[in-house]
This record gives sequence, structure tokens and C-alpha cells, in this order.
Amino acid sequence: VGNVLAPSISEGSYNCDGNLTLEAPDGFQTYTWSTGSGTPVITVSQDGSYALTVTDASGCTGTASIFVQVPDELLVVVQTPPTPICPGDTAQLSVPPGFASYAWNTGENSNAIVIVGSGNYTVTVTDQYGCTASDDYQFNFAEAPDFTIIEDQLDCESAEAVLELDLANVSGSPTVLWSNGVTTAALVTAQPGVFTVTVTDGNGCTATAATEVLPQESFFTSFADTIEFVPGQVVSLVPPGVGFQPVEITWSPTDLLVSCTNCPTAQARPIEDVLVNYAAVSAGGCEQEGTFFLYFKDRVRPSVYAPNAFSPDSPYNPGFTLYSNELVAEIKYLKVFTRWGEMVVELKKLTLNDPSKGWDGSFRGEPVDPGVFVWVAEVVYRDGSTEVLKGDITVIR
Repeated sequence: VGNVLAPSISEGSYNCDGNLTLEAPDGFQTYTWSTGSGTPVITVSQDGSYALTVTDASGCTGTASIFVQVPDELLVVVQTPPTPICPGDTAQLSVPPGFASYAWNTGENSNAIVIVGSGNYTVTVTDQYGCTASDDYQFNFAEAPDFTIIEDQLDCESAEAVLELDLANVSGSPTVLWSNGVTTAALVTAQPGVFTVTVTDGNGCTATAATEVLPQESFFTSFADTIEFVPGQVVSLVPPGVGFQPVEITWSPTDLLVSCTNCPTAQARPIEDVLVNYAAVSAGGCEQEGTFFLYFKDRVRPSVYAPNAFSPDSPYNPGFTLYSNELVAEIKYLKVFTRWGEMVVELKKLTLNDPSKGWDGSFRGEPVDPGVFVWVAEVVYRDGSTEVLKGDITVIR
């Protein structure tokens, strides 16, 4: 009786290559598969139903069929977040769920990981058949905005400091926020302190930097000069302007000035040897005091001038010294005595015309009381001759 055979079909091994084997029992005379193959074992790569007809040596036949789903070749692709991601933020890398296992080169074994730094990230997945697939991804975080602060400080010439940003290397249209609320690339301040700025680039990434504007220290300079003149001449008195431009100035005495008495430069018409003093303040609050010694030109005898009074607390003549023209080389010594003959100070090898190097009105480190003192000095002339001069000086407080 025909058609009494009952063959079976079983799925064979899956070799992770997208092909599945179908196997029929041995011992039949012939095998006829719906694919046209005539062997007990066939390889298929498509999902569907597969039929088999077998015949034994007696001519008996039998049929069987099977429906199979052939596993796809295993592929995996790392899924990445939208870029850019800014420094300091985190990013998530992932592969689809449903695999039997996951192995990242970071040591993690889930389908998704969180990263904090740029680098190459690799994952290997294993499915239920033991097949594996890998993928790697080079992830780069965006760079922080690269900018510099062009620093400035308060100084004698300016009452304000200007802090500017160099944003040439910052992408997009950067925005700026200083710690005091200013949103421009340049910050102008008259106040010292630490100033912090945050710059945001076109990617939305930020970077912060800080700089310090130091307080303007109290700054004082002194100046002295000698100017010769002829009778009737108008002399220009010009304080030195290097590093110091006065915005306020007071001259003394004023009776010989032919211009305004509070101008940065003065015009004087002297009629005798005279000291002209000034006290000036710059825009940055620095102070300068100076003295001009005006003397007649072409004197036969060198002109040495000694003030008859000075005030150690005054901005005009805070120190006592001698003044002269270029015919005098130096003051060999200057001695000051009380009216009872006690020596108060002895100064040696003084440069003329510099009150800051003269007697400051003190005795043994303490201010002397107002009064009259006697002085003796020996001056050395350019020709090598010397002369002893003496006089009195009144200290005013």
C-alpha cells in the first residue's frame, strides 16, 4: 500500500551566516524537496514552508513539511545622541534591547551606557543562537569656547580699567555675561575687584574665566628742574608728562604767572631768582609735586638759593635743601642745628634741587616743633672750588 511512510523534518544547526539546515532521517531510497534538492539535508536562507517526499526501496512514499524562520545575519549599530554635546555634560550610547548579552569596552554590560569623555566606544552583542556582532563609534564632545581676557589695570593716567574679550576662536555668535551683569565683550570699571565672565558659543557650550583689577595704589612722585632766564623773558613751566598727566594743579607763588594759575603748564615772568612750586593730581588719583628754580642767566658768581621756610606737611616744599644752576656740582654736606647749637641732622653728598632728599623736618625720627633752625652747608662748584654757606630756616606746621 503506497504512501504509508511518515518522514520527519528537523531544523539543524544555525551557523550565524544567515543559512539554516533542514534535516530528514537517513534510510530512504530517494528524497525530493520542494526546493528541488534530492539530499537528506538541505540549506535554506528564506523564511517559509518546505515540503519533502521520500521513497523507500519498496516504492512506498511519504511526505512531510515544515515552516521555518531563518534568523537574519546578526548586525548591530551604536545609536548616538544628537551632537554636539558640551564638555561637562553626559551622552548616552545604546544598541537595541533583546540580545542575550552585551559587552562594552568600558566594562559595562547593558544595552545603553552613559559617557562623560570623548573616545572610541565598542560593543559586542550575543543573540540566543550564540552569534555575535560588534560595532564601534568614535564620539567627540564639543570643545569649550576658547577665548582670552585682555587685562587692564587702574593707573595714574586713567580712572577706569577696560577689560576686553578676544572671541576670535569662539564659534557661532557668542554671548557674554560678566559677573556684574555687563553683556558686552568690553567691560569698563572704575572699581577694583575680581571680575568673572561666562562666554556661550553657537553650540550652547560655555566657558568661564576671571581676572582681577587691583586697587590703584597711592602713587607719589617729585620733580625738580632749573631754568635760566634774562630780564623780561616769559618762561614756560612744564611738569613732566611721562606716566603722569595732571587734571588738577596748583602753582605757588602765583604773582609772577602771566597765565592761569591752575593750568597744566604755566607761563612765568620772573624778576629775580625764585622757586616756583606745584602740586598736581592725575585722573587716576596719583600725586606729583615739583619745584622749578628760576635764576638769572650769565651771573658771574653761581647762584645758590636757600628757602627761608618750609612746611614738612605741605605739598609744595616738604623738604629743605638748596637750589642752584648747573655751575654747582653738589652739596658736600648740609647741617641743621637748633638755636642752642644741638645738631638736628647732617646730610652728605646731596644733589641740588631735590627736596625729597633734603631735611624732612624730623629729629631722631620724630617731627620737630615749629620754629627757627640754623643751617650750614658746603657746596662744591664745577670748577672744583667750594664755599660754606649758612642761614636760618623756619619750620612751619
